[in-house]
Amino acid sequence: MTTVLAILAVWYVARQVSVEQGPFAIFMRFRNWYFEKRATYDWSVQFLECPACTALIIAVPFAFFLPYPFVLSWLGLAGGAAAIHYFQVALSHE
Repeated sequence: MTTVLAILAVWYVARQVSVEQGPFAIFMRFRNWYFEKRATYDWSVQFLECPACTALIIAVPFAFFLPYPFVLSWLGLAGGAAAIHYFQVALSHE
């Protein structure tokens, strides 16, 4: 049960950071600041725009709290969040 909740939390935070505005538009302001700072559309901007990619970063602190080896927890959480994202995209295109 803890793993499922962690996957959902990673997905939600990654989606907030990469797509949603967030409370007081904080995530939108962060993205706009970062995009202006980079001034080029490179891999880091693409990474931040993708919830599945952002989940790789967001999953790191969550992985420390699971009772599995770190790399297994980290990639499992990021993969679970990516699966939810791609399932959501598939449902929205029908």
